[in-house]
Amino acid sequence: MPNKPTPNSPEELWQNQTEEETNMTLKDIRSKALRFQTKIRRRNLREYIGIVVGTVIYCGFMWYPSGPLFKLGAALTLAGMYFSVYQIRRDGSAREVPVDSPPRECLEFHRRELTRQRDMLRRVGPWHIGPMAPGLALLFVGSWIGNVRDLKDSLIVAASGVFAVAVLSFVYWLNVRAANKLEQELETLGQ
Repeated sequence: MPNKPTPNSPEELWQNQTEEETNMTLKDIRSKALRFQTKIRRRNLREYIGIVVGTVIYCGFMWYPSGPLFKLGAALTLAGMYFSVYQIRRDGSAREVPVDSPPRECLEFHRRELTRQRDMLRRVGPWHIGPMAPGLALLFVGSWIGNVRDLKDSLIVAASGVFAVAVLSFVYWLNVRAANKLEQELETLGQ
């Protein structure tokens, strides 16, 4: 027969492939996807609230009677914060879950979203921590130069610097931990 596919032809392989089975119903998949997107929206809302608080604080630092390095550090830190929020908005926004999609498409949407968020969280250093680090360093150098007059002042500035490094390290750890959790979820979905 001339129209019969040859063994191992792409057509025969395609026709004989087994369909990927999922133990999840369409309702389960949509529910998981909706919960995940809600979680992303809440995370982003916290970041947006953080930028408002940060704007107030660092604008206050820029008006604080101190030296130019301190003020420049505050301005650079604020610029780094806005860059981070821009990155979250661009790469980490929640997307609408497809409403009238078959289970396979809905599952693929959820996998893509988990992967996108995981990859963004894994790159937290360059887009979130890195842009703020130069401004914070300059802020502390300016604070040291402008405000340290005795041992007590130097201990306060040093403790503030250690605290800032600890907070940035904690943010990095939280993001890596969240990325690992998303990786585990992808594995359970059969990435």
